[in-house]
Amino acid sequence: MDYGKCSTCHASSPSLSRCTGCLSVSYCNSSCQRRDWSQHKLVCAKLKKPLAAVSSIPMQVSSLSMLASKILLNSMENAAIRLVMKIYQLSSLSTISSFLTLYLQGVESSSIRQALLQQILSGQFPTKSEYRVCQIRKYTVSSMGQMHGVFYRDLDRNKVTYEEDVEVNEETLQNILGVVAYMICMVVSGDIPIIDLGRLFVMEAATGNIVKTNGLRNENTEGNEESSPSGNEAVKNLVINKSRLLVALNLSLLECEANLSHPPSFKLTKLDLTTDEPFHNCNSANITSSAVLDKTMIRHHMKDIKSLVATFPLTGRTLSALTDLRLGNCLTNLLPIQGRADVLSQLVLAGVGQCCPSLKVLDLRGSEVDPAIAIWLVLSDPFMALHKYCYTVYKGINGKTEIRKHTEDCMYCEDMEGMEVTEAKEATMVDRRFQWSPVSDEVWELLEENSWHYVDNKTYMKKMKKKYKLNNWDDGSEDSSGSDDDDSNWETDNEASGADSEGWVDDISNGKDGSIEESGHVNEEKKSQSADTGDDDETAASECCECCGDQTLNWKINTGPSDPLYPLIHVLSASALIKCLQQSLTSPCNPLASTLEVLYISGNSLENFLSEAVFPFLLTACPNLKILGDSLAVMKGLKLFSTMDDTCNTELRELDLVYPSTYDMSRTEPSVAEYLVLGEHNSIVFPKKDAISALLPYVPCGMISSEKVKGYPSHHGWLNSDNISLIDLYLEQNPLKDITNPLVLGKMVREDCQLVGKLCPKLTTLKINLDHPWGVANHTRFWSGLAQLSLTSLQIINGRWENVSPLLKVVGRSLKQVHIILPKRNDALQGEIDCLALECPLLEHLYLGVGTSPLEIRDMQAFTGFKQLKTIYIGEAFTWNSLQALISLSPNLEKIQVDKINEQVVGKPPNVTITKEMVEKFGCLVKENRAGAKVTVLSFSWLDLETERFVETV
Repeated sequence: MDYGKCSTCHASSPSLSRCTGCLSVSYCNSSCQRRDWSQHKLVCAKLKKPLAAVSSIPMQVSSLSMLASKILLNSMENAAIRLVMKIYQLSSLSTISSFLTLYLQGVESSSIRQALLQQILSGQFPTKSEYRVCQIRKYTVSSMGQMHGVFYRDLDRNKVTYEEDVEVNEETLQNILGVVAYMICMVVSGDIPIIDLGRLFVMEAATGNIVKTNGLRNENTEGNEESSPSGNEAVKNLVINKSRLLVALNLSLLECEANLSHPPSFKLTKLDLTTDEPFHNCNSANITSSAVLDKTMIRHHMKDIKSLVATFPLTGRTLSALTDLRLGNCLTNLLPIQGRADVLSQLVLAGVGQCCPSLKVLDLRGSEVDPAIAIWLVLSDPFMALHKYCYTVYKGINGKTEIRKHTEDCMYCEDMEGMEVTEAKEATMVDRRFQWSPVSDEVWELLEENSWHYVDNKTYMKKMKKKYKLNNWDDGSEDSSGSDDDDSNWETDNEASGADSEGWVDDISNGKDGSIEESGHVNEEKKSQSADTGDDDETAASECCECCGDQTLNWKINTGPSDPLYPLIHVLSASALIKCLQQSLTSPCNPLASTLEVLYISGNSLENFLSEAVFPFLLTACPNLKILGDSLAVMKGLKLFSTMDDTCNTELRELDLVYPSTYDMSRTEPSVAEYLVLGEHNSIVFPKKDAISALLPYVPCGMISSEKVKGYPSHHGWLNSDNISLIDLYLEQNPLKDITNPLVLGKMVREDCQLVGKLCPKLTTLKINLDHPWGVANHTRFWSGLAQLSLTSLQIINGRWENVSPLLKVVGRSLKQVHIILPKRNDALQGEIDCLALECPLLEHLYLGVGTSPLEIRDMQAFTGFKQLKTIYIGEAFTWNSLQALISLSPNLEKIQVDKINEQVVGKPPNVTITKEMVEKFGCLVKENRAGAKVTVLSFSWLDLETERFVETV
């Protein structure tokens, strides 16, 4: 069509106008258009050209910052690979970090670094490997019962079958972790609000399967054919290098401090160093094996702690924004046989107390520490606050032993600013050469009523060293000081100070990092100060003696006494700890005492090494405490707290009711047939008494001796004038309760519940570990003390269902989350699902793992489902009909995971054969919203009898 001519008069003109209806014809003016309209209107609509469809969805274009970060991360990964392969020297890392610091400045610096850190841990790196480092982001944490390990359950994983972990050789795994660690070091800074380096794991990129990062250490115990005498196997975990990350963070903080004339205000609010392995390499389980001689393992552990000491110095740094600190299993002070780990762990908490005035959460979940270590955290000057209330246990340099009490002419009290006080503060606050041992008032009275002398049972010590293969210890005695075997000690002088030619800490401390020369950056003195967190023990001791004199030396801990398990200690009573708070003119506490809400201290298999007497002090000094950990010592401490004057209700929101395990794991679990013959309360598995000594109160390490308690040393340590130990004196007045008797244990449970209901009215989360082979609290009267509480979360580990159902009748009305794992169960139909649906009307999240036979809904006609349930995990076999009923009758269910739908393997009649057609039909019902209207994740495995294999349906 000719748009240059008028459609009416056919005149040519450059100023013609088009018909706005079709844009296909042109006219000279409106007059020509009107004359042609009678004909043109017949075809105008047909000539109209359709416009190209315009999408309402905006075009996705990568932003410049995203493209830039991708290029930057790629460059960082290449540099990290070269560092791991040692093509680059470690000085390159400092150069890259300084480059980022130079260009990532301004208001967006912290957000850019935060985004880079999240991408590094998002499961994308190393991109050039078939394995990736990932992070558990959405999770729940649960205790592993009497094992006192930690389990992080990944809520984002929808697969529920237990697959074999992918095996990767150690060198490959270390290289993968090394690349990611170097990348993190490049971006980590005090400007990042959240530094979450916890819960990392390695995944195979192609399949999504988890890579195994821990295993037994049998291959590393060459020449030792004997197994561990305790029955425990040493475990080796391969984890990301914590000390490398901490030193990078510390250098960033130092740079910022050096650039400003006033203390900087860091943005760091959360630091998380928790790891995914349940036990640390230096866990006490490894102490009882030859792995204790693994110098590399010990050295790495020492570097982690020293890096924490540098990050949280006693003076010169304030992290006012830090409210959440999760150190995981980094610390240990239970046994001073791991170098200076016990002393340095105390130093870490003292530094945290000084540096973090606004701290709310300190999570030591997994660390093997005595709760008394919290004294260093809470009190600003523990020695000056407590020395007048304690007994000091001396082991003199000439073999003399005595226990001294505070005297009226105390030189420290007479002159609070004198030379003696200065020397005492130097030795206590810097060297940390002793540990506090708070005991109950009953134990303290026995100490006061008796005189004590030290007995060194050399025969016993030789026996123990031989049993646990600890003959290479340097016992510090005169006989061994000049021996030719000094070089065989498990930790040499260089190793004790962290001297490792390939170590990240030492490469920085000795100037190998090519320090940045620009104005205002960290100088070599501060870098060395940040990395070198401790000198050799003997050197430090000799230097201190020159300025402090013999008076100071007498009460300092000797790091190599003739009995290395029993250090010099300061003993004080639970009441004295409270008294130091009440009688002080000014508060002796650090500022964080008023803000601390969570102080999570893990339980331990060595429960008698955990002081319960410190918990009344903590509840008084830190009035906002809501969580104290999962140890038996917490409950014992709560009982002490209830007996003190002016006791008030606590603010606790979470509590663990823990009881010593009396289940005999050495006995064979009875078969289903035996259960059916003997009934529910069978007598096949009898309780054992080995662990009931955990009910004893804490006594100082040097006083753990008894003629009456199995497994304790006898005629050794501190004894009274009649050669009777402190424990035996206590047992004469307070016989140990035999909790293998279900009546005795049931009574204890009832008393504890009444105490908890009285002292913890705001409790919302209760965790119970009742590991007895029989039902001991099988009536509501045992749990009635909890009736006044409004619990929202309940976790039960170990025991029997007979204890659980009456508990649910008491507290189930308000529960929203239930986590139950009962490994021992007979084959009786106990109606677990029915009971939960009936007693817990508000339940939203259920994790259930019960027994050895399929779970099922016992009364289908009466079962009405869960009206509020959103997620459910069933860790045992579940019947097919029960699965269908559960989904159909739970209208708000969104996620259901069942380990297996399989009655064939267990053999419980009537067996139901699951077929592929049944599974497909059921899947269609769910998709069509005819069963489970809101289900988005349905995961279960079933046995295909035709192919004789398990099939996982997700």
